[in-house]
Formats: sequence, structure tokens, C-alpha cells
Amino acid sequence: MHSYLHQRRKRTLELVTFAMLGTILVVSRTITMVMLPPNVHILAPIMAASTIVYRWKALVPIYLFVVLDGLLNQGFTVWWYSWLYVWLPLWAMFMIAGKIKMPVIAQVIVYGALCALHGFAFGTLLAPYNALVFGFGLEWQGMVAWIVRGLPFDAIHSIGNLVVGTILTVPLAMALKEIKKRQV
Repeated sequence: MHSYLHQRRKRTLELVTFAMLGTILVVSRTITMVMLPPNVHILAPIMAASTIVYRWKALVPIYLFVVLDGLLNQGFTVWWYSWLYVWLPLWAMFMIAGKIKMPVIAQVIVYGALCALHGFAFGTLLAPYNALVFGFGLEWQGMVAWIVRGLPFDAIHSIGNLVVGTILTVPLAMALKEIKKRQV
């Protein structure tokens, strides 16, 4: 009986943590939308740290964020549907990187670079979906034009992600590891 209650308590605390992470993602995006330039936010390091610590389960706060963002910020418009997949490459990169043993300074550099890579690739990741939705079909010319037109925004996104990813990912992961350890 004790083991069952312990497992229930652990799962409950984990779900509360995921709810808080999803909420922090929504609140941070909402705040940064009005305070910072477009595409500069702290979503990547929060999602990265969640993935490093919680692995597959990190999809829970990520998709909680996606749903809440649809409800509260952008609505379930045509743009929202691309958010169902655009965060998966970031999650996948950190599923891999989180398994690699490296010194903290290497983590800071690698994690910042991965956040920057996702920021720079963001427009390219959206291009196939946008091409279909906005009537380009899957013609390369339309997608390439979309990608090229968005490069300045992707560059800003990349630089923002590099800065916040370098500064925040490792400390956030350390904090989440401590929270997870206390949930046992």
C-alpha cells in the first residue's frame, strides 16, 4: 500500500510540475510578445531544460503550452496548427543532447547553439505547412521564397535563442533536476 501511495504522490507532483512549466511557457511568451522584439522569448530554454530532465514526459508541458497558447493568445487560427509540430525538432535535439555526458561549460555552449539552431530553422520548419495553407502547394519556389523572406526574422529568433539558451538552459535544467529529485 505504501508503494502505491508513494507512486501516486510522485505522479501528482510531476503533473503539477508539468502544469507549472506549461503555464510558465504561456506567461513568458505573453509577456515577451509585448516587451521584446518579435521572435525573442525564453521558450526554447524552458522546453530544452524540461526535455533534458523529463525526457519523453517533457512533451506534456510543451503541448500544454501549445493548447493554452491557442486558447489564450493566438486562437486556433491557421497559424496555430503549425505549432503542433514546430517544437518537436527542438525537443528531439535535446532528447539526444541530454543523453551526452559533457562538462557544464560544454553544455552551456552546446545547448545555446541548439536553441539558436532551432530559432534559425523556425521559418524553414513552418514553410511546408505555410506553402500548403497559403496556396503555394509544395512547389519549391513558393517555399523557398517564404523561407528567404523570413530570414531576417529567423536571424533575430536565432540570436535571441542563442542568448537566452546560453544563459538559461543549464540553470533551468539544474533547478528542474532538483525539483525532480525532491519528488521521489
